[in-house]
Amino acid sequence: MLHRNVKVLLSSAFIVSLSIGISYPYLSEYVYSITGSSIIAGIVPFMVSIIGVPLLVLGGYLADIFGRKRIICFGTILLGLSQFLYSIANDYYWLFIAAFIEGLSYIYFPAFTALIMDSAHKYQLVEVFTLDVILSHTPYMISPVLGGVLRDLYGVSGLRFGFMICSIIALAIALARWLLLSETIETTGDIKALVSSMLKINESFNALNLTIKRLIAIRMFIACWLSMLFYFTVLYATRYVEIVSFTEWGVISAFSSAFYVLTYPIAKIIKNFKPAKTYSIMVFLESLASILIIQNMKYMLLASMILLNTCGALTYAIERTIITELTNQSMRGRVESFMNISFYIGSALGYITGGYLYAYNPQYIFLAAAILLGVGSILINTLLKHLKPHLITHF
Repeated sequence: MLHRNVKVLLSSAFIVSLSIGISYPYLSEYVYSITGSSIIAGIVPFMVSIIGVPLLVLGGYLADIFGRKRIICFGTILLGLSQFLYSIANDYYWLFIAAFIEGLSYIYFPAFTALIMDSAHKYQLVEVFTLDVILSHTPYMISPVLGGVLRDLYGVSGLRFGFMICSIIALAIALARWLLLSETIETTGDIKALVSSMLKINESFNALNLTIKRLIAIRMFIACWLSMLFYFTVLYATRYVEIVSFTEWGVISAFSSAFYVLTYPIAKIIKNFKPAKTYSIMVFLESLASILIIQNMKYMLLASMILLNTCGALTYAIERTIITELTNQSMRGRVESFMNISFYIGSALGYITGGYLYAYNPQYIFLAAAILLGVGSILINTLLKHLKPHLITHF
């Protein structure tokens, strides 16, 4: 039986994802249509990630000192505001403001994951985190199709409508989370403790298990190339090679997202194998997915999206299970901050790199991702090979 907090967080994440999935998957197209620049299209998510990184640090500490619930609700409000600003943006100035506010909303990400870690039973963790990914991404079985239809029928105005709907829903979810979530730790609310902890961030990082430090480095490297790959694929497929319309891209996104459901039973199987080997294989398959995209065929594009979604969900579950096992409750918010920081720094580098590569030759994005993800799979197997299956199976 799942704890109420887990049910509320997962169900509300499902609803938020359902609304975000309408227009946000087309953000690169939206920005490109407004500004006519692939470089600015890369700068917008770059800004989100760069602004978000220090907030992820702050968010982790706030979650451990002031509690999870308040931070989650505040960050959800900021998310809703950012989507509203995207919906009214007419130039790069307003797009940058929206990106700034969206980056601020990242303050609640560590608290969200920490509250799940606190509320779920240990034996449920692999399944719960896999379920988290499934419920957060299953809405993409529906929403991107609607977004693609809106873009094909109404152009940029259709995507504006999608951002506005997302804004309204996110603000409603913030209220629901405030009413339904319960706190899991005793909050000190001690500002001095917060400042002291922030000043000791290096000590907090140095105190981490060596395996966690390696996992943080791996996540940054992998995130760089995966974020670039995901973000620019829609521009490549719809504008550069024109193998799909926006509606067809939405259908591909929706159909590939259906495979998230399969990751739940797969997670029950892979937890019996060495984490390093499983993680390595998943990343290697993601590198192959990049090669499939530049075959410039619809079915290859679909196969690549299926691989990326499935492997991404499973690697997330493996990472969070290792973290939960190797850290105590009082440190989980901060550890999750470090993981998120590594992810978003990597993503920021990927977005800005992708913008310049796309302007030069879009296919270079996918070639670079394939090569470097392949290298990443080797690094994973080398750096985490000491982990034993018992880290996961006893859950």
